[in-house]
Amino acid sequence: MEILKIKTYNFDDINLVKKDNLYFINYNKAPHPKIQLPIFTVLNNNCIPPPNSKYYKSDIDRAFLKVSVNEESVLDFFNSYNTVIKEIVNKKSLIYYPNITDSTIKLKLNVQDDKITTLLYDENKKIIEYKDLDELSSYIKKDTELRIIVFPSKVWTMNKNFGLHFKVYAIQIISQPLQRQISQEAIFNSDSESN
Repeated sequence: MEILKIKTYNFDDINLVKKDNLYFINYNKAPHPKIQLPIFTVLNNNCIPPPNSKYYKSDIDRAFLKVSVNEESVLDFFNSYNTVIKEIVNKKSLIYYPNITDSTIKLKLNVQDDKITTLLYDENKKIIEYKDLDELSSYIKKDTELRIIVFPSKVWTMNKNFGLHFKVYAIQIISQPLQRQISQEAIFNSDSESN
């Protein structure tokens, strides 16, 4: 599987294939490869919306990550992607809805046949099995450091609006707050130890 890093991404290689009201995104005239984002830290506990929300009727409706991005290279990447897609579609009568606002991006989890298929890995790159969205969200709390692999799935159009969906192919948990605290404390000797 080809995985690109955002520093090597070439926006000139993007092209769209229209089918019905959707534009599917190709890269260099082939299915789009996955893109690895740099490590970033989750800034709040509602990265995945909680269950029983009035806005989301099912787990599939709330199957996305909403993350604040303060890494400039990631912001530049998504803003550039939005600009390119807007120029390619280039329909004056349509209003473009960018997938990033106020440094916050919404990334859909990968879903197939009503099942979330986004892969989850630990810091040693071993797969973590999870049974549902609630269990997945238990791993992604405030101050968790993540590495995410995404892919642009499609450009949607509805009424006079259009926008771009990115899906999360895989998440790697680099560290969680408790793990970082333990590793930081481990460097100190106890007072009872001699020099």
